[in-house]
Amino acid sequence: MFILKASAGSGKTYNLALQFILRLIVNGEDAFSHILAVTFTKDATAEMKLRILADLYAIANGQNMVLVENIKRELPAESTLTDKQIMDIAQRSLHKILHDYGNFNVGTIDSFFQRVLRNLARELGKGSRFNIDLNEQKAVSEAVRSIVAMSHTNGELLDWLRDFVDEKIADEKQWNIETDLREFGRNIFNEEYQTRQHKLAQLIDENPDIFKNKI
Repeated sequence: MFILKASAGSGKTYNLALQFILRLIVNGEDAFSHILAVTFTKDATAEMKLRILADLYAIANGQNMVLVENIKRELPAESTLTDKQIMDIAQRSLHKILHDYGNFNVGTIDSFFQRVLRNLARELGKGSRFNIDLNEQKAVSEAVRSIVAMSHTNGELLDWLRDFVDEKIADEKQWNIETDLREFGRNIFNEEYQTRQHKLAQLIDENPDIFKNKI
């Protein structure tokens, strides 16, 4: 298993594609159907697939020798593969993937767990009677109720909720904040938030009062 943890714009797509191709070079062109790569969003999945195919094409046609050198540095010490052999494997791998695209396993974490659950259901004999229900609204509502309950033992959270209520009352709005919290909470299912959540968490850690600073 290879895990790459990196922030947005740090080159993780390049490195994930490199690691995917490296395993094809080491294990042969048929290995692609035994490799599973997962990322967070559908956009990232599409970008990663395109990057792998584009890099394989570039290697196979001698258009990216820098990437070939990077692959050679990652190869096991005992490897004696030449540039020409790496280019040939890349060419065959590209053809294999394009002719068996359904086994090109690059997807989101959600799709991976759905596949696991469906296979488990099949093993248990549930088959078509098993459905995966992604009830985002129910999940957010439960999370909001949990946050409100936690405020009874978390002074900082209680102060934040109290300030929110006071602000709504001052604006002559309904003081019940659960509806607002549920509406805001649905942002966690937004792909833009998912790709930037680590940066947001870092900003909050550096400045807990960031949302109090009004322009």
